[in-house]
Order: sequence, then C-alpha cells, then structure tokens
Amino acid sequence: MQCQHRCVDRLDNLRVFLKCSELSSFSAVAREMRLAQSQVSRAVRALEDDVGVPLFVRTTRSVTLTSEGKRYLVGVRAAFDALEAAKSEAKQSRDAPSGVLRVTAPPELAEVIGDVIGGLARRYPELAFDAVFTGRVVDLVREGFEVGIRAGALTLAPPEFRAYKLAASRSVVCAAPDYPAPRTPDELAAHPIAVVSRKTPSDLMLHHESGRKVRVALDKQGRLRVDDLRAIRSAALAGACLAILPETQLGGLVRVLPHWATAPTPIHALTTSTLPRVRVFIDALADRLGAKKPKRLA
Repeated sequence: MQCQHRCVDRLDNLRVFLKCSELSSFSAVAREMRLAQSQVSRAVRALEDDVGVPLFVRTTRSVTLTSEGKRYLVGVRAAFDALEAAKSEAKQSRDAPSGVLRVTAPPELAEVIGDVIGGLARRYPELAFDAVFTGRVVDLVREGFEVGIRAGALTLAPPEFRAYKLAASRSVVCAAPDYPAPRTPDELAAHPIAVVSRKTPSDLMLHHESGRKVRVALDKQGRLRVDDLRAIRSAALAGACLAILPETQLGGLVRVLPHWATAPTPIHALTTSTLPRVRVFIDALADRLGAKKPKRLA
C-alpha cells in the first residue's frame, strides 16, 4: 500500500514539475493546479531529493530550470508521452470490435450475412464470428447468441432486448437472362416457379406500383419448392424455371414483371448487447440490405 502511495505521489510530483517548467512560477502553478504554494514547493523538493540534483534556480520572482533540470524535463516529457500513447492504444482496443460475435438468422439471409461477415472480418482482424442459420425461433439468451435476425412481423420482445429495424425486403419474380419471361402476372400460370418452401404460401400476392394486387396460385403441378436460395437461383439460372427471390439477392438472374413485387417483409435485429462488435455488425447488415441506418424500436 505504501508503495502505491509513493508511486501516485511521484506521478503527482512529476505533473507539478512539468507545470513549473511551463509557467516558471510556483505561485502560478499553485493557482492553476489549485494547490497551496507550499505543496508545489514540497513536490519539487521531493523530486530533487530523489534525483539528487537541483532542478530549478529559485528567485523571489521566478523559477528557471537548471541544466540538469532541462535534461530531466526531456525524459519526463517522453515518459508522459508514452503514458498517453499507452492510454490511447488501450482505449482504441476497447472501442475496436473484437471477440466472437454469435449471430443467428433465417437461412434465406445466409448469403447476405455471409457477405457482411466477410467484409467485417477483413476490416477487423480481432473479430471472429459464429453464425447459425435456422428457420426456428431461437432463444437468444439461453443459447448464447448476441444477435438474432428476424424476418417478418416482430413479436413483443422482452424488455432487456434492443430491437432494430434494418430494412424491408421485397421478393420479385426473376429468371435467367435468356429465359422466355412472361409479360403479365396472368402468364405466370404457364411457367414453373421456384420458391422458398418454408416461407411461401400456396398463393402469392403480387403488388403493382400503382397499388393493384394479383393473387398467383403456386400449388399447380410443376412448381418447385426448395428451402435454399442458392438452389433456387441455380435452377433458375439453368433455365428450368422462374424464381421468386428477395430483390437484393438475384445474383445473375434478371427481374421480370419489373413493376410487380411482394409486400415488404420487415427485417429486424434483436440484441441485449451494446458491444462494438454488435454495433458494427448491425450497421453493416443494414447497409448491405440498402437501409441508411438501423432504426431502434425498443
């Protein structure tokens, strides 16, 4: 304990010494540092006793550094600069994303989140990821996830969660560039259509920019239901069918019926954490989904 006090006292004495070298007046230092002038004198005297040489020439009007004091000043400044650099480095480390981010999301967002993870991993070498893509509703706290991504209407989250709206995703009809695409929704009945089996009902409602709606039956023979976006995209790229995919994940497909799309599906992030790795992930995912900034809901 005594050693700790001595170390603190020495640092305080060094700060007084630096201020004395700057102001050349014990009384001015006392006023600026809100100390008694006797405390300033004792601090300087303690340093001089420690180093064994006078550091200042004292007169009734001012104090000036001795030659030894000038050499000592160089070393003290270097030491304090090093301390500030260490403090800044430690603070930067605290603020920089690091550690393992555990995130869960629906399978249809796997590619988008994969892109986000890849970009963040290159930018932040101290950041690692553990991502699980599943269609079930995950208990984030019990299963140890920091972030849960939800597609669709958000049920009431527990009060300890922060909820962010990242974007609203629409799905569109798309096809390979050389596919003989339909020109109206009525013509869709003549084409096989690949859809996400877990997410798409037997009837699909398409919305026109003008506000009109058309219901498209998807339960006829020849329709393809697949639980993986990459498989759907591959089938469509091969010219086997049309596909209904999120408009941000068309890959090499082109949009057909350009004025028609499904109703927007909101995408949310749930988290209990405010750590830097969580913040940068949510911001990056919102940006990848085309949103300007995630909007906090709770």
